[in-house]
Amino acid sequence: VIILTGHADTPKEELIKQGALDLLFKPIGGKELVQIAKNAIKAKSTNVKREILLLEDDAVLLESFKDIFILKGFQVEPVTDLQSASEIIKKRPFNTLICDYNFGDTTSEKFIGQFTEVYPESLVVLLSGDDIKESVYKPFHRNPDLIHFMEKPFSVQSLIDLLGN
Repeated sequence: VIILTGHADTPKEELIKQGALDLLFKPIGGKELVQIAKNAIKAKSTNVKREILLLEDDAVLLESFKDIFILKGFQVEPVTDLQSASEIIKKRPFNTLICDYNFGDTTSEKFIGQFTEVYPESLVVLLSGDDIKESVYKPFHRNPDLIHFMEKPFSVQSLIDLLGN
């Protein structure tokens, strides 16, 4: 988001903390605006750190993923149950959800809806031992391009590559 305003008293630093790429004051030329937008987007995309909510009911897998992601420099919040995950997203921001699909007799579908309601621009990686059709999981996210499915077993490197993109 780049905010255009005619009000000189607008608090630029506060807006940037809340996610704005830049605050511009009118009048501004079209070419200048395009260049500022390109620069802001480039700067923002190179500085993005993955804040990962890792939701997996298998404790061994959870610990393994957590250790690998930390070694790769990601911030990780590991969680084993849907209820705890629902509470955590109210307290801390995330830009990535890596989530098992099956949780006992339920699925993570409802939680993914909650997560993407709070963080609509977040990447979601859905993990499952079942082959789930794209037409089933794409509607879980408001932006279908930001949800990906990985069938277990998969290469950890392929997951890391996906997080890096």
